[in-house]
Amino acid sequence: MNYVVKSWLLPAFFFLALLAGNSSAKSLEAAETMREHIAAKPQWHALLHVKGQESAISDPKFTLSAPHFSPRAELDALIAYVNASESEATCRFPARVYWLKKQLNNSTKHLDVSECVELNKYINHVPFDSVEIIFASEVLSSASSMMGHVFLKAKGENYRGNEVSHALSFFTEYDTFNPFSIIYNGLVKGMPGFFIVRPYEKELVRYLNTEGRNVFEYTLSLDEDARQLLQLHLWELKDIDITYLFQSYNCATLTLYLLGIVQPEIKVEETLFVTPADVVKAAAKVQLIAQSKVNLANEWAVAALELQLGTRKVNKLKRMLSEGKSTDYGQFEALTPLELEYVKRLIAIEQKMTPSHSYKYDDFDKLLDRHEQFQLNRKTAKNPLDTVQDSALSLGVERFNQSERAVLSFLPASHYLRTSEPQFFNESELRIAETQLSVNTQSGNVRLDRFTLYAFESYMPSTQSLPRWSGTLFIGYQQAFDDALNDEGFFSLEGGLGKSLRLHRDVIGYGTAEAGFGTRLSEDIVYGRLNAGLFVNLAWQSSLRFEASVTVSDRVRKPLNHFVAELSAQPNNEYGVYVRLEHFDSGVNKEVRARAGFDWYF
Repeated sequence: MNYVVKSWLLPAFFFLALLAGNSSAKSLEAAETMREHIAAKPQWHALLHVKGQESAISDPKFTLSAPHFSPRAELDALIAYVNASESEATCRFPARVYWLKKQLNNSTKHLDVSECVELNKYINHVPFDSVEIIFASEVLSSASSMMGHVFLKAKGENYRGNEVSHALSFFTEYDTFNPFSIIYNGLVKGMPGFFIVRPYEKELVRYLNTEGRNVFEYTLSLDEDARQLLQLHLWELKDIDITYLFQSYNCATLTLYLLGIVQPEIKVEETLFVTPADVVKAAAKVQLIAQSKVNLANEWAVAALELQLGTRKVNKLKRMLSEGKSTDYGQFEALTPLELEYVKRLIAIEQKMTPSHSYKYDDFDKLLDRHEQFQLNRKTAKNPLDTVQDSALSLGVERFNQSERAVLSFLPASHYLRTSEPQFFNESELRIAETQLSVNTQSGNVRLDRFTLYAFESYMPSTQSLPRWSGTLFIGYQQAFDDALNDEGFFSLEGGLGKSLRLHRDVIGYGTAEAGFGTRLSEDIVYGRLNAGLFVNLAWQSSLRFEASVTVSDRVRKPLNHFVAELSAQPNNEYGVYVRLEHFDSGVNKEVRARAGFDWYF
């Protein structure tokens, strides 16, 4: 009898326990109208990295509804996934589950991730007590860093109670030095993208000391809920294959989408071509930035300090250092904070080239602590918040070869030499996918004057302490003259190297030697060119540029002499005007080309 009762009671208790367990686990339910409402929310689109009607991340591990993706289909699939196995869905897509539960009023303050071993390890090791946008300044000669690099930094107290900070960065790597392969893969085919989490201090040291790039840090105004959502979403990008495209999905695009998760309004700032500087400006526009600071690379700081200190003081300090390396810091006691900082930075550069233990940073820091905070002019660093927009549309009229033309130029990404950048120590130009058309006003003929795949000119002056190289590169289609100064279009590859000197605080002189080749259906050419020029910065955001060049080419029997004088003014960051005069002398013919134009930056 007892055996029969026990046999009956055990299944009954098991059945009741199962019912109790099922009733305590609330399933996610949402009516049709609620699902439509949630699926249309910008935050949901940001979580899915929606671009147009598709997710910008095509890896099927990132979505549940592939190959028939849509925000609504993805929402339905997630709800079904959670109801089928909540713990599995939470471990795979914690941010989406957390956000969805909040939309359905079905969540606590913190998501239960107790069953997610690896996710727990990540949360414990990568705290999000504070989040920052990090901007590393550009390197024009590097295809991956030509417009800078932007990523997020998370910092806080880890599970051991230690203060730690991590860089959360998206980038690509090149397996070739072939510029045509890089351009094709970067713009058309796509390149493997890598999203990594690594110690921030190592990244900071690399940017400042190894690459000589300034690093800007912008602390974001985010509440605990926003930081947790961002932290959980970054986990969802782990082990996901992301295609990197220069023009449509780069480090800036991904960072903008990440910020869209915590501030949906920022996605409105997504432009034709999103650059790292655009991300910083967009964050400022939607009032995400609470405070900022800049870390100056030693080379940049030395150049800034030499401008502030002047030649006489700089020579005095360099003599002081060269007269004998010792650990006797008495000789530095009488120096001002700016002078001490200059000595400290200069020694750091020397030690990078020739490691030495004669001087230590700590000792200089003790001397600096005795003074009030020195005022190094950090405005000389190129703060992305203060730069012009990266795209430009230019309209102009010109007269050349006894004909008049209207000229239209479209620059999707970056800037011209005439673009005013008062924060630069150097003069530079970067053109990506630029197109220039001209229309003959008499005949109405339209001509492609120039198409630039990638081009840069960088004139970085050597300082009293640091020798620098200047350089140029052009890849694209442009015009070449013959003896009669008739021009024909060629696909060209050219590059140059030279030196620049600061002749005055507002005057830079330069000289470069260039070589290149061009081709078209009926002709190939090889050419060389010598250039010398001056940049003169004037008041009211205006400048003058003079350049003289001599070109030797297969198309001309004698050297082609070319002289340029250009006056440009930029009243604000939205538009500029310029006037340019050019004189050509082929030894057979002479011509003057005059152009006036208007630049609109957007």
